[in-house]
Amino acid sequence: SKSAPTDVLSMAVRLAMRSATIMRARQPVRWLGSWAAKFDAARSSQATLATRKALGDELQNFFKLEMEETKANAQEVEAQRAPGSQLTLVLSVEETAVAVLRAAIMPSGPSGALTGLLVGANSDPALPLSSVGPKLISTACEELKLRDVDNIVAVAPLAGFCEWIRRESAWDSGAFSPDESASIEAIAKGVPRPGHSVLGQGTFKAGRAGMEQLAMAYATTELRANQDSAMCMYADAGAELQGINYMHATDPDALSDCAGCTVVMQFPSL
Repeated sequence: SKSAPTDVLSMAVRLAMRSATIMRARQPVRWLGSWAAKFDAARSSQATLATRKALGDELQNFFKLEMEETKANAQEVEAQRAPGSQLTLVLSVEETAVAVLRAAIMPSGPSGALTGLLVGANSDPALPLSSVGPKLISTACEELKLRDVDNIVAVAPLAGFCEWIRRESAWDSGAFSPDESASIEAIAKGVPRPGHSVLGQGTFKAGRAGMEQLAMAYATTELRANQDSAMCMYADAGAELQGINYMHATDPDALSDCAGCTVVMQFPSL
C-alpha cells in the first residue's frame, strides 16, 4: 500500500501529540455558558450518536474559529520551519475549545512541489468529529492554498484496530499463511507468538503484509462508517484513502491499540 514519506510521518506524530494538549489547556470547566448543560448531556455514557450530532448541528452558527498562533510559532521554531508553515486551528464555543486541527507545510522535494499536511484532529467528547470537520478542514485547506501548496494529504489513526482483529479473529480467515496468522494474532493480542519469548520486531515484520491488508479492510468498513473517526471526517470532506503507514507510531499505547498504524488520505487536486 502507498505510504507517506518519512518526514511527513515524523511530523504527523509530533503534531498529533500536541492536539490533545491544546484541547486540555483551553477547556475550563466553568465555561460553555448556556451550552454547558447540553454538552454535559452529550458527554454522558447514555448519549446517542444522534444526540451528539444534533448538538453539533445546533452549534454550527455559534462556532468560533481561531488560529492558535503561539502554539504554531513554537512548533515552527522546534521544526526549524519558515513562519506561517505550521497552523493550529481551534474551534470554540463560549471561549472554550471544542475541537482542534493541525496543519503544516512540508519541505519541498526535488520537484519543488509543496505538500500540505492535516493531522491531529480532536474534539470534545460531546461532538462527533463529523460535526466539527467541515469548518476546520475547509479553513485549513484554504489557508494551505494561500501558501501555495500543490497538494494536501491527511494522516489519521487506526484507533481500535487491534481490538477489531481480536473480535473478528481475523487471523483465522484462511487468507494468511500459518506464520502470518500466528504473527497477526500475537500482534493483536500483544503477546509473543508460539515459540518466542517476546513480542519483537521479527513478529511485526512477519505479520506486516497481513496487518496492512486487514488495516485496509478495517479502514474502509469500520472507520469509514464511524463518525468519531478522523478518517471518516476527512473522507466526508472529499479525501480518498491512499494507503497504510505500518508501525507509524511506536509508543506502547499505539502499538497495543493499532500496531502503530495510521492511514494516508489524499485530497482532490488543487
